[in-house]
Amino acid sequence: MLPFCLTLLLGVIYNDFLFVSALIAFVVGVFQLLSSLTTLFYFYKLEKNIRKYISIYLSLVIIYSVCFFALIDVLNQYDLKTTMYIIPIFLSIFWTYILEYKKEEL
Repeated sequence: MLPFCLTLLLGVIYNDFLFVSALIAFVVGVFQLLSSLTTLFYFYKLEKNIRKYISIYLSLVIIYSVCFFALIDVLNQYDLKTTMYIIPIFLSIFWTYILEYKKEEL
């Protein structure tokens, strides 16, 4: 996560780093997608507290997706576009917390 944030901050100064940030974000996104799908296979075997966190995470992702679609595609609010790109960073931090918490359980 730290390399992504650093390249994103450097991308503000030098546009060349934005491509590196996009690559890192893609790799992290694929990892999160695969880890969330594998977690759903044994959802009911997990501790109740972790199931609650996963449910919160999934509902936040759905709310974010609907809001992003509504703001960008339907309402044409492109001035909020940068804010909507920052939210997945916080969602990925929350998913990382869930994975670390789950790893302690295993």
